Amino acid sequence: MHAFTLVEMMVAVAVLALLMGIIIAITNSVTKTVRWNNSKLEAFAAARSSFDIIANRLTTATLSTYWDYDYNPMGNSLLDTSATTKPPTTYLRKSDLYFLIRANTQNPGYGQEIYFQSPESFSNNPDIRSTQGLLNACSFFVQYCDNSELRPAALRGADSVPSWRYRLMQGNQPTEDLSVYKYTYETNVDPDKKETGTEWLEDISNGGTEKIETCVTPIADNVIALIFWPRLSAGEDPDGTALTGDYAYDSRKDAFVTNPKQPVTANQLPPTIQVTLISISEASAKRLNTDSATPPDIIDSALKDKFTNVVNFKRDLADLEAVLNADHIEYQIFNTSITMRESKWSGTP
Repeated sequence: MHAFTLVEMMVAVAVLALLMGIIIAITNSVTKTVRWNNSKLEAFAAARSSFDIIANRLTTATLSTYWDYDYNPMGNSLLDTSATTKPPTTYLRKSDLYFLIRANTQNPGYGQEIYFQSPESFSNNPDIRSTQGLLNACSFFVQYCDNSELRPAALRGADSVPSWRYRLMQGNQPTEDLSVYKYTYETNVDPDKKETGTEWLEDISNGGTEKIETCVTPIADNVIALIFWPRLSAGEDPDGTALTGDYAYDSRKDAFVTNPKQPVTANQLPPTIQVTLISISEASAKRLNTDSATPPDIIDSALKDKFTNVVNFKRDLADLEAVLNADHIEYQIFNTSITMRESKWSGTP
């Protein structure tokens, strides 16, 4: 019986060491990948949760649209101020509620801000808080801001350190403060009225005068852009330009134009809304932080002139991704099409 030679033993040990090295390298690689993925999931957990909140809220948005004659409560045509006894000549879609998508008022590059009514049953009044179906005015938008005014009162003070971040903000106007009925459709057509018809959203608007802790709260940090794109179905509107060219949508715009026809968007919810949310990681946000009211130039420059024309959506998104990748900024994009359940879409009368 022959024993192993020293050379054979050395070769066997070398092969074993090589195999162990390969196994350890693979294990380390898998461990790093798992840790990185877990870290990424944790970093974007708030953005993912807030994205779900937006989707759920939008599915319950309502306008309660109805058909009525084209006359005001005095019996005169809203479009003919000289008429005193002119009878109505047509039907119009009408609504006492309002659905609005407009460019972000702090920075158009941050996408759009949205305002609507939804039965969220939110109230600060304990006597009615348990009532189901209470109507609230809601909003969502991105804002670059300090968190000083966003903290609980007990945590504010001279020694608190400001934290400047891009933040996804949610507005929620309590039922008892709902003011959309105060500013009706007449404000858009009556030259004697000074209102614009959008005063109802002041408490929940981007840069509104209401104390922020009352109606507007942050729901996620490091969301750099939020894009709302109202559309028809894919079959009816493959390029997404049928309802808007600049993402804007105003259910009251030209709602009483009857010559030639009332716009198809008047007092109607769009059938679908494509929602896109772009978030960066906290690690990237810390690296880019300016510790001031001046946003990171890399992000703001990358967003400049983006998401203002629906035709350029894919190109804008690709260009933004290229910049973020080039600067090694961790990011995640959430995108979905939401069916507006309360939309009763119809053609012009």
